[in-house]
Amino acid sequence: MTSGHAANFLWMLKGEEPNELEARVFDVAMILHAEHEMNASTGSRRWSRPRR
Repeated sequence: MTSGHAANFLWMLKGEEPNELEARVFDVAMILHAEHEMNASTGSRRWSRPRR
């Protein structure tokens, strides 16, 4: 299995190579987390700026 960032992180965390399902689930979780953080900060900048 080619290890991506998610699989490598799980390997370091658990001390054993994760199976493909574990790696894919964690990869999707990291993607969703990153997208949520970007959208939340972008929205807060839009809504907090003064309107004229």
